[in-house]
Amino acid sequence: MEISEPFITYTSKHLVKSYPKGLRQDSSNFCPVESWIFGIQSVALNMQTSGKDLDLNSGLFRINGNCGYVLKPAILIHGLSKF
Repeated sequence: MEISEPFITYTSKHLVKSYPKGLRQDSSNFCPVESWIFGIQSVALNMQTSGKDLDLNSGLFRINGNCGYVLKPAILIHGLSKF
């Protein structure tokens, strides 16, 4: 997966929600980590379909006592550093 710096900059200043492809025919979930690494704040998952993807999502929010919000890593808030 190629990281797009302009998109990461965009997500540091704007709210973004990701959805699965509209062409899907089943209720499976997609991996939320792929959205989180780009700084996407809201990942649409089917809460009725259990599995590792929903477990990852639940695990992330356990970090803060299930309050519904987890602060992004600093690199996604302040932007990518240049070396």
